[in-house]
Amino acid sequence: MSELGELADATLKDDGEGVVDGIGDVLVTLILYAQLYDPGLSMRLCLEAAYNTIKDRKGWLTPEGVFVKETT
Repeated sequence: MSELGELADATLKDDGEGVVDGIGDVLVTLILYAQLYDPGLSMRLCLEAAYNTIKDRKGWLTPEGVFVKETT
């Protein structure tokens, strides 16, 4: 979780280099976590599962970048 905190800190400081480093750190950490959890677990599988969950959602982004789901 410290990597996510570092990414958030870099984002708040508008530190572009820090954001790039933070995203890389978070990705490396997630890859390592997946391998520890299940050596056969791939990032592609995780991304596809997440995408399939949200791909048909309807809504809009606020000016602040928050996604608001459309209610049916």
